[in-house]
Amino acid sequence: MPHAEVFADIHCHTLLKYIQNDVVDLWEPIGRPRILENLVGAVRSTAADLKNLAQGDVQIACVALTPPEQKILAFQGPISKKVLAEFSSFLSTLPTDKIKHYQSEKYDHFDQLNKEVRLYLGGQNISKRIKLDSTGKKTRCRYIVARNYADIQQVLDANNGNKSDRVIALVLTIESSHALGTGHLDFNGTPNGFNASEDLILKRVDALKGISSPEAAAWSHPPVWMTMTHAFYNSICGHAQPLTGLFRKILDFAEPFPPEKTLPRYQPGINAGLSDLGKKVIQRLLGIDEVSLARADRGKRIHIDIKHMSTRSRQDYYDLLDAYQATNPTDVIPVIMSHAAVNGKPSLNDQAFNPADLDKEWEESNSFNPWSINLYDDEIIRIHQSKGLIGLIFYEPILSGKKKRKGKILWNEEDWAELFADQIEHIVKTVYNTGAANKHEIWDRICIGSDFDGTINPTDKFAASDQLPTFKKFLKRFLNQDRFNLYRTSAEVNELAEKICYKNVVEFFKINF
Repeated sequence: MPHAEVFADIHCHTLLKYIQNDVVDLWEPIGRPRILENLVGAVRSTAADLKNLAQGDVQIACVALTPPEQKILAFQGPISKKVLAEFSSFLSTLPTDKIKHYQSEKYDHFDQLNKEVRLYLGGQNISKRIKLDSTGKKTRCRYIVARNYADIQQVLDANNGNKSDRVIALVLTIESSHALGTGHLDFNGTPNGFNASEDLILKRVDALKGISSPEAAAWSHPPVWMTMTHAFYNSICGHAQPLTGLFRKILDFAEPFPPEKTLPRYQPGINAGLSDLGKKVIQRLLGIDEVSLARADRGKRIHIDIKHMSTRSRQDYYDLLDAYQATNPTDVIPVIMSHAAVNGKPSLNDQAFNPADLDKEWEESNSFNPWSINLYDDEIIRIHQSKGLIGLIFYEPILSGKKKRKGKILWNEEDWAELFADQIEHIVKTVYNTGAANKHEIWDRICIGSDFDGTINPTDKFAASDQLPTFKKFLKRFLNQDRFNLYRTSAEVNELAEKICYKNVVEFFKINF
């Protein structure tokens, strides 16, 4: 009988396409077989659906609640909204009626966020019998939405040695603070009523933390972390350039023309810092603002996921942390990038916090993707020192430079696995080069943050959750290579693979959830 593996994924979008398509059977994958992925550069089939998670032995999955950003579907250029809706529907598998709703003045980011939560909470009593390789037979599978570490440990204990039942612990996270009620389009020159006031946004933050008010009911299952931004400016946080090539050019048309009608268009928020509101939101999420510190009940701390933040906004965030921890040295707040890659550059202060992030730089790179959306070496060190997490992303363009993957159509699993080994080597080597006394603990900071089902273009191999057991086999093979000899003993390889695949996440949640 095959041995049951355990995997944890700290960033995926398990039911994102289910709520968009009004699917009733949450355990039936959408869009299989996977035929068009490489042709269109976006994923039409589901890759981290519940069945895929179960078949891949993923027992812990951090699911990102992600209300679609209204601007990404608004296109201010000459193409009609009808044509755009049909094109967007083809790429994403979202129904055209849903896209038209998101384009309209009736769309509310915060309302959509709560619809996602209700879908996850409402599906906990639904189960399905699925053939699992690790049990060798059809197994009754279900999930729970975890409220804390105790729930996660209970799931792991229940699954241990159990060949009849499998439970998946889903942990809520939120991708982008636009979900609080910002970043909507204005219509006919009238400010959008769904763009919430500062007071309401902060009360919604309290609600996420489990603190109720007349304006916002407390959540029963607070998210463990939240990103501040995504692909557009939301009045809270500046963002890094997220996309390459054609998709990047399309985003230029998601904002209104500037008065001079010139191209390329200016994207508000690119390389900008935190706004005053953004700083207040972060401090309230962490419970380190004056209001929170004066409360008897601060609610649950919601950590900050730095993914998508510009270099300037990340530095602003680190300044907030440093100022707080100067007077609270025992309360070390972990730095997290949930779906990450490295860029190989030494300092976050890249071109005075205004990196160009040009397509040409990515296209000519024979190593890492050099863009500012990826981690700098000084950030790797900060994550290590704060006992945070780096979730390795399975997104093809961000994982390496384009030149590195020349001829990738013929690549096999080993070729793709090597990209992850390069990432791990750089992360570990960066900390070892500091000479830190606890440098070996960098192995405790690395995990999986796939970004599956985020309508991304995943690696051609290891393109879905059910392929993680195969990924682990190649991970062990690469960790045995001589290039890692300075950073581990040969006897540690199996344990290091276990840490990356799930144990580091469990240990993080034991302290921070």
